[in-house]
Amino acid sequence: MITAKDVLIKGLRAIGAEGLCSPGECGCGFDDFVPCGHDPLGCVPAKKAPVPEEEKDEWDEWYEPMGVI
Repeated sequence: MITAKDVLIKGLRAIGAEGLCSPGECGCGFDDFVPCGHDPLGCVPAKKAPVPEEEKDEWDEWYEPMGVI
């Protein structure tokens, strides 16, 4: 059975996204999708990026918005 999560991930991959992010707050990849438990409908498609120096103590991975699609 296909879930809404499966459909969302497939659609994100189709546009070249590597995950989701809520700019300035958090981000996630498909291997650990929406670990925060929040509603992902407020997030935007994202690409993995280097973790900013000031965030390295808190985050192992970093995702930034892809921009306008």
